[in-house]
Amino acid sequence: MTKYCGYCGAPNEDDAKFCGNCSKALEDRVTYTHDKKDSIFDTIKNNLHVIIPVGAVAAVVIVAVVVVRALFFSSGYDSIIKKTMKSMNNYDVSTLVSISSSYASVLSSYDLQEYYDDLIVDYLENFDDSVGYGYTIEYKVVSEYTMSSAQLTSMLNSQSYWLDYSGLASSIDSMAVATVQATATNGALSDYQTIQIYMTKENGKWKLFTLYYS
Repeated sequence: MTKYCGYCGAPNEDDAKFCGNCSKALEDRVTYTHDKKDSIFDTIKNNLHVIIPVGAVAAVVIVAVVVVRALFFSSGYDSIIKKTMKSMNNYDVSTLVSISSSYASVLSSYDLQEYYDDLIVDYLENFDDSVGYGYTIEYKVVSEYTMSSAQLTSMLNSQSYWLDYSGLASSIDSMAVATVQATATNGALSDYQTIQIYMTKENGKWKLFTLYYS
C-alpha cells in the first residue's frame, strides 16, 4: 500500500517514516490510500495555507506593477491634450489662451484670442461642411512623443525662416507632440481631422504651444 504524505500529498513507500518530498514525519497525519486524482485534490487542500498567502502576494505584486506602469508611463501632458480637445470641440477660446505657453504669442502676428478663435472656427466649419450640423465629436490619441534636446533645437531651427525662435530652445525644458484624430458623426455621416498638438514644458509645467490640423 502506497503511503501518501498528509502534508504535501506526495506518495511514499509503505514503510517510510518521513516524506521523501517535504521530510515531514508521516505518522503526524492520517495515511491516505487513494488514486492520483484524489492525491492532487488533497495536495491542494492540504496546502491552502501556503497557496492563499502566495496568491495574495501575487495579487499585490500585480496591482503594484500596474500602478507603477501607470505612473511611469504617464506622459504628464495628458491634461493639456484633454483640455485642448475639449476646448476645440466646445469653441472655448479662453481655456486655450489660459493653458498656452508664454512663448505661444510668437506664433501669430496678432493676439492669441484672435489666433485660437480663427483656428477653432476653421476646425468646426470643416465638420459643418462635411457632416452638417448637430454632430458629435470624439477623439483618440494616435501617437505621442517627447523630443530630445537635439530634436527640439532642430525643429525650432527649421521654423526660423518664418518665425523668430532665436534662443527659444534654451528657455524650454522639453517639447512633446501628440497626434490626435477627431471624428465628427451625424447619423450615417462621419468625417475626421488629424490634429497635431505641440506642447512645451516650462518651469516644470506643460503648456500648449501650437496646433496644426488637416
